[in-house]
Amino acid sequence: MGEYFLGSEEFARIYADLVRGRRSRMRYKAGIVLDMVGGRNLRIRQEPKSAYNAPQLMREVWGTAKKLGVKSFVNQRGREVRDDHLALIEVGIPTIDLIDFDYPYWHKADDLPENCSAESLADVGRVVMGWLELPPQTRAGR
Repeated sequence: MGEYFLGSEEFARIYADLVRGRRSRMRYKAGIVLDMVGGRNLRIRQEPKSAYNAPQLMREVWGTAKKLGVKSFVNQRGREVRDDHLALIEVGIPTIDLIDFDYPYWHKADDLPENCSAESLADVGRVVMGWLELPPQTRAGR
């Protein structure tokens, strides 16, 4: 997939080998990648490959955000991205990428703590924790 996703690709390779070789009974039910979720004026739109490959997970996470009143999760499609979630999807783990492409400091020298927001990080943390607290029978990949 490229030189940028070495960790997720290696994780996926090892996981797939364990599953194929039946050396592990553990199976991941879902994954969430957090990418650029700490900026001010956070707006997380639904990444298209995530929505296509893990629609149930996407509905659950956005539903949790709505229930918690977290407005930074915008219920509309965003831009497609090649990111760490793809390696996980390829080995059968439904995974979504939470990413704010509108973060103006992305890959720039002024991507500094003073341009980040503790509130944004807290909102994302609340949504992820809220999703984790859903009853297992209602969560993706049950």
